[in-house]
Amino acid sequence: MLDFNKIFLGNTPSEQRKYLLYFFEKIVGKYDTLMVPAVGQFAIPKIAIEAGFRKSSIYTSDISLFSTILGYLFSGKRIDSIGFTLADNLKGDYKSRSDDIDRAAYLFWLMKSIQIKGKNYYEQVHKDHVLKHKRRHINHIADELRAYVKFYAGLRYEIKDLRQVINEGDKDNVLVVINPPAYSRGYERMFDFGEALQFDSGIDEFNWSKEYSNLYEKSKGQKATFLWYRYQNTTGLPSEDLLFAKEYTADRYDYWLCTKADRLKALGVKPLVSFKKEGVYRPIDVKIIPPDYQITEKTKISFKQASEGIALYYRDLWAHKLGSTKAESYFLMFLDGMAFGTIGFHLQECRSLKSDSIFEVYGFTAPLNKYLTANRLLMLAITTKQFRDFLYSQTCKRNRIARMEEFKTTCLSKYRKVKLNNNLLTMRSREKMKNGMYKIVYVTPFYDRSYSDCVGIFLKELKNGKGRKG
Repeated sequence: MLDFNKIFLGNTPSEQRKYLLYFFEKIVGKYDTLMVPAVGQFAIPKIAIEAGFRKSSIYTSDISLFSTILGYLFSGKRIDSIGFTLADNLKGDYKSRSDDIDRAAYLFWLMKSIQIKGKNYYEQVHKDHVLKHKRRHINHIADELRAYVKFYAGLRYEIKDLRQVINEGDKDNVLVVINPPAYSRGYERMFDFGEALQFDSGIDEFNWSKEYSNLYEKSKGQKATFLWYRYQNTTGLPSEDLLFAKEYTADRYDYWLCTKADRLKALGVKPLVSFKKEGVYRPIDVKIIPPDYQITEKTKISFKQASEGIALYYRDLWAHKLGSTKAESYFLMFLDGMAFGTIGFHLQECRSLKSDSIFEVYGFTAPLNKYLTANRLLMLAITTKQFRDFLYSQTCKRNRIARMEEFKTTCLSKYRKVKLNNNLLTMRSREKMKNGMYKIVYVTPFYDRSYSDCVGIFLKELKNGKGRKG
């Protein structure tokens, strides 16, 4: 059933929520006011309330329509006063609702039905269900909202620029907790509902790369205590301000920093730093494809997501003198259930809405005695829409508006092109490096074919004299 909190794509991870609960429990009663700008789906106020903060002492704000509808419900304001506009053909349905909760539920249902684009099979099935069972979904959302209103009722909310909140931090009895939007224009893309539903707060979105450091420095000069979320790195920020650090992957680090860390430490707040130990590479309990394996029309291709340690075990087994090549997401390819290939992808730009391309970092296969171009079969398979949809289902569970429209990879070659990519990938750019090697960027839209089709294409190419040994 459709949940309204699936509309706002992004939330504070569980480890950080646990630390924030510990943090709030240590300082409850020490501050008169808690301010939470960029409140999103109200995860941080929820933790503060659970820790014992009075709801009347919590001041929240944001600039998105999603957060504003919730904030108006929680603070007892009528949602008709928000200032959004509905398309003419939707106004009657909206006005016929019995109360503000039912009207909010209708708006959230409308938002989600528009967010689901239906560009692949999974999405289309999901969209069809949301539209067909409209009343059931709206009733479910309304029931959720009633429970949320009961929990949050009494906190304060207004549409406000987080920059203004920082300017207002001139009292030492105020705590400000900021988890700002990490991606420029993220709200614009997340909440683009076309002509159906429009809202403009009149406030420019926060730009992480251009504004974070300056605003942090400004908040550090204020009397209020500021707790800031930070991701990836803390370059240019005071190391003594660090309260929380967590490593999730080789490319994902999250931090929380406090402008008055010494004051909080005096209150008993202890920093928490958690970094991963070096991983151990190991295989899975599956047979590796034997060198004498023969590919036939009955060969079955399958994929499975793998941990970094498992995927890099096979990478090191099948690729020699490669050096350190890691990725964000890893997959194994199987032929008739036997381990055949290992692939690594960078997907962060796609998941953060900065690009609609997935980037293949590496792809290697087990050596087969009869085939010079066994890797060609891997490339055929991972450039299909069938694989794209599988990849999406495994890696975009929380971000259903990310787009995967293009496959992209970079090859290093002694030659001006890589023959293995002929009639499969298109060269986008080529650069000759100082060592004489070529750095070639290849792209392609995903092909509308199945894994079985790929086997057939591969075998047909072999018949034409391409890629067979002997």
